[in-house]
Amino acid sequence: METDTLFDLASLTKVLATAPSIVKLADEGKLDLRDPVIRWFPEFAGKGRDGLLPLHLLTHTSGLPDLEPTRDITIQGVLELAATLPLPDLPGSGFIYSDINFILLGELVTRLSGSGLDLYAAENFYAPLGMRDTGFNPSGTLLSRSAPTLDHLGRFQTGVVQDRNARSLGGVAGHAGLFGTAADIARFCRMVLQGGELSGKRVLSEVAVRLMISPFQVDGGKVVRGLGWDIDSPYSSPKGGGFSDISFGHTGYSGTSIWIDPRADLFVILLATRLDYNHASRFNRLRAQISTLAAELFRPGETVAEPPLPLEETDR
Repeated sequence: METDTLFDLASLTKVLATAPSIVKLADEGKLDLRDPVIRWFPEFAGKGRDGLLPLHLLTHTSGLPDLEPTRDITIQGVLELAATLPLPDLPGSGFIYSDINFILLGELVTRLSGSGLDLYAAENFYAPLGMRDTGFNPSGTLLSRSAPTLDHLGRFQTGVVQDRNARSLGGVAGHAGLFGTAADIARFCRMVLQGGELSGKRVLSEVAVRLMISPFQVDGGKVVRGLGWDIDSPYSSPKGGGFSDISFGHTGYSGTSIWIDPRADLFVILLATRLDYNHASRFNRLRAQISTLAAELFRPGETVAEPPLPLEETDR
């Protein structure tokens, strides 16, 4: 491994590509997060989805269940499923972490911008921020610098997104597919901490950044989410100890995570090729320990207590 090794970022795609793209489009007046999704997805007409909003998709409160992994899914197939799947909960009433929410949001970026999510994110975020190694479907020298991941049969693969649904969608999807390096993700984190600007390049307004990381309480306050970002939920293991209650982040199934604390001006990035998917609590413990050590390192002389993880913490 080298410092410029690319990793399959898995669900970090949600917060490094899809959520900021949606928030930017909303900030530009091209959509309202509280407008019915049916406005952009006529496929939902007459299917009882009139109350479904982009806000619900961003906070995983749509009520839509998660997708089963498959090798032959299409975006049209996802739309048909989203239009017909029974909703266990009414939109806005409960938290169900589901990739289908962000697959729909990725398609929404395409419909609003006229270009794919990969192109939109590259032009509006990665290029101006100098994130030269970040993108979908790495090729050439980027492929040669990519760390392998395990496919669903336990075989190593390089430069191919691990998530089966993202592979079926051509490697570009709103929930997974992004590859990148620690240095590039650090630039993105610094941009967020600096209110949407880095090295004189503004990619998001300060209002958009504040909106993106503002807390939305669901399940009676038991779960707190930002727009795409996690704040306090069963998926918050990278928070570790020593991070404030306004910190936020996300995890990726392949072995990645980010946690950012504006109060401490601190972020922690973990990129790894995960080999063991049978003991989720062990890997989540590692995430928490790394964040706790980082908090101690940057706050010398202060003992940081690592919070206990739930015995059956959710894996993502």
